[in-house]
Amino acid sequence: MLPYNTQLPPLRLRAYGREVQEMVERALAMTDREERTRYAHQIVQVMKMVAAKTKSGIDNEVQIWNHLARIADYRLDIDFPCEIEPHTEAVRPGRLAYPDHRLRMKNYGKLVEQLFRRIESETDIATRNALLRQAAAHMCTTLAAARNGHPDQRRMVRDIVVGVNGALTESEVADALEQ
Repeated sequence: MLPYNTQLPPLRLRAYGREVQEMVERALAMTDREERTRYAHQIVQVMKMVAAKTKSGIDNEVQIWNHLARIADYRLDIDFPCEIEPHTEAVRPGRLAYPDHRLRMKNYGKLVEQLFRRIESETDIATRNALLRQAAAHMCTTLAAARNGHPDQRRMVRDIVVGVNGALTESEVADALEQ
């Protein structure tokens, strides 16, 4: 019965395939250093052909020798024709957590909600009115996109009053937006 690839050890460099990896395993099992070096040169020739067929763009012979050493897990005792640089695996960053912040008015987004927090805490009336106009402009754009170009001014005013937790009245918001 033939073994499945899932039963075989994983490939160290998939671009070269299992045959090249098996050739490297045979080279590791050889006892004569000169014979092992000649065999390594043959393996590099095969690796060049495989790289040319897969169009991986590996023209650099130094890179192929480094790949050979990597496939051999740097255990291949031969006279390398170039300096071998050990490969370091890149550390993958951890997964990002989903935001656990619940938006009260999802249709306006987080930016408008942050503006509402700033409006609530703002004591300077001119700055607060500027923030109200900024929030209203963003809300107008969002509502226009949702309603095909027809934002409702009264709805925006009510939503702002709800968004700032009643810190402002509807008339205060309407007056600020008219300026």
